[in-house]
Amino acid sequence: MLFVLAQNGSPKAQELLAKIAQGQSNPDLQRKAVEYLGIFGGNRSANTLAQIYTGSSEASVKRAVIQSYMVSGNREQLLKLAKGEKDESLKRDAIRNLGLVGGLNELQQLYQSEPSTDVRREILQGFFLAGDSSKMVQAAENEKDRELRRTAIRNVGLRGEGDRLQLIYAKETNRELKKED
Repeated sequence: MLFVLAQNGSPKAQELLAKIAQGQSNPDLQRKAVEYLGIFGGNRSANTLAQIYTGSSEASVKRAVIQSYMVSGNREQLLKLAKGEKDESLKRDAIRNLGLVGGLNELQQLYQSEPSTDVRREILQGFFLAGDSSKMVQAAENEKDRELRRTAIRNVGLRGEGDRLQLIYAKETNRELKKED
């Protein structure tokens, strides 16, 4: 029944779906309603999803909202979550989903301002998921943190960028990182 309600494009049906998505009585039903808002509500449901995210303490509900933003291609909201989320696991989920929707500018913005090495590593993975080798090459050549450079080098290799790996290798002075090439 929830699926049929979600497919109905009428404002009344969308309003009812939003109420179910905001409800606290049945977490499974709530997560499903959040999922359907992302699939069938598109950008129209962005405000409702934002309210659900901020109003929930349940990580599973927050993950469902992140997933819904990914399904609807809402990079702006994913960026907001990645910037503002204190829970590193949820932050990393938002970053991964930004990569899946091709949010290269948003990922670059995050990479430049993020102090955490673990989160920056996730951003490099986001570039990988988005299919952008140039950002990974930049990190492989210019990043100060050795572990982040190592991650970037591996990702360039996984993308099958042999020519770029050779250029990185030629410029690299650290022996251990040359072994990665």
